[in-house]
Amino acid sequence: MNRYEQLKKIWLNETCAPELLQYESELIEDIQDELRLNDEKLQIDEEDGNGFSRLEKNLLLLHYDRVKYILTAYLRVRLKKIEKYIQTILKTEELLDLLSDKEKNFAEQYALMIENHFKKIVLNKLPEDLQSLTNDDMLPLPNLETHIICRVKEDIGEFLLDNGVTIEMDKNNIMIIKYKSIQGLFLQDRVELI
Repeated sequence: MNRYEQLKKIWLNETCAPELLQYESELIEDIQDELRLNDEKLQIDEEDGNGFSRLEKNLLLLHYDRVKYILTAYLRVRLKKIEKYIQTILKTEELLDLLSDKEKNFAEQYALMIENHFKKIVLNKLPEDLQSLTNDDMLPLPNLETHIICRVKEDIGEFLLDNGVTIEMDKNNIMIIKYKSIQGLFLQDRVELI
């Protein structure tokens, strides 16, 4: 699977999964390097004018735009989840480890900005014991009970769901199922989200 296909896969996974997934730093850095290299190639070609034909240049630009779109969409989905679950992520070391360094920096700055805003607008007007945003009862959590569509990548055989029902999971089966039921299989790359 080439890097473009891998990028599409992690974008689709991040979009379909209700929880924040591991940041794929090596792949993202490789793709960003490839985009920079393509940009340099195009700039050099514009300067000397005899490197690429018009068709080659248009194809390169098309691929460049496609990869750039998927990369920004992937990062946008991650930022949306970080914003939604910011307090939970900052309180949980396991979730913090899923973020890139830039995402951690963003999360800390965003949380500080939100806290300052809420204190200024609302929290200062409440009693002292209600002025905290970090009450564990108020932390939003991803809804792992949400239904997703997945494809089985390999024969698994009979699989016991959380509710006690056994289902047959054969290769290439497509099913609508609760994410929580197949979360382990998804993280083991035995099923893919579609």
